Amino acid sequence: NIDIVRQVSQQLKDIDDNLIKSFVNTFAKSCMNNSEYTEFSNEVLFSLADKQPKSLIRILDQNKKQIDLNLILNAFSNPINDGVNVKHIRQQIESVNTKSSIRNKIIDALNIAIGNH
Repeated sequence: NIDIVRQVSQQLKDIDDNLIKSFVNTFAKSCMNNSEYTEFSNEVLFSLADKQPKSLIRILDQNKKQIDLNLILNAFSNPINDGVNVKHIRQQIESVNTKSSIRNKIIDALNIAIGNH
C-alpha cells in the first residue's frame, strides 16, 4: 500500500484515474495502525486534493461503495502536517462544479480541520 502512496506522490501532475482509485482504496482500518503509512497517505491526500480536486471527487464518487469514505473524510478533518494550507485545499474542492454529495462532505471535513487550528 505504501508503494501506491509513493507512486501517487510522484505522479500528482499527470496522474491517471486508476492510480487515484488504487490510492483511495489504500485507506483501510488495517493500514491506520502503521504510523508511517498514515502520515504519508494523509500528506498525499491533501496534495492530491490540491492538484487534482476534480479527479479525486469523481473517483471517490464512482467508487463510494468500495472505499472507506469515513476514513478519508477523517483524514481531511485531521491534517497531520501543520504545513498544509487547509483553506487553500477547501478552495480547490469548492471550485469543482459537481452535484456529488462527496464534494460537500469533503468541504465539511476541511471546515472541521480549519476550526481545530
